[in-house]
Amino acid sequence: MPKIHRFSHTFLSPLKEGIKALKLQNDKDFAKKCALVAFNVVFVCLSISYPLAVYFGENICAVAGIMALAWGIKAFLSHKSHSANKTLSSIFALLFGIIFLREILGEFLSGFGGFGGFFGEAQSKLEIVYFYPVCVYLLLLCVFALSLKGEAIITRFATHSHGVRSSKQLPKYVISYTRTLTKIWISYFGLSAIIAFALALLEEKLYWSLFCGGICYVALGLLFGIEWIYRNYYFIPEHKGLDNV
Repeated sequence: MPKIHRFSHTFLSPLKEGIKALKLQNDKDFAKKCALVAFNVVFVCLSISYPLAVYFGENICAVAGIMALAWGIKAFLSHKSHSANKTLSSIFALLFGIIFLREILGEFLSGFGGFGGFFGEAQSKLEIVYFYPVCVYLLLLCVFALSLKGEAIITRFATHSHGVRSSKQLPKYVISYTRTLTKIWISYFGLSAIIAFALALLEEKLYWSLFCGGICYVALGLLFGIEWIYRNYYFIPEHKGLDNV
């Protein structure tokens, strides 16, 4: 019995330790994933509420500071393989950081002639904070448009949803449909960018806040809903049995 006990202790102990270490690692990975999901939810909420915060909030400095911090964290958390995402996040963090500093320095240097004019009056004339949604729409437009040179971005989504490794394994009608859908989204982003830009130039910013903080998301939901209904109740039934075409 003692020999059996020593044998089990010698060979099973490392196994037990390995299981404990694996469990601990899994717990850490799970915690990281939960933290990342929580941050993304907060980030989306900040982006959605941004137009209303700019319009109704009296402290642009605070809004710019929060957005700079959010984009900075997003850049820090971006995976090394997603270099484009990391670069764009860093650019937005830098832009909001500049706005934040200009607001602070504008108040501090308001009595220093030329410096005060640059950091104070120029900011009030330019009101660059209102053009943030325009930049986001144009960025999304470029991402979707550039994807049409190769595999369309929605075709990639379809590839993952169908559980295949390459879009070449998808039926031709699916590829055609997803490329057309990508073009529709490009049109949506382009139209939204034009409207947001035009409203940002108006002296009355109420219409800008209503569009960027509400109407555009209603339109987004309608586009998703209409596409889902069309795809599930017309497109898929219409093309049943054509998976090899």
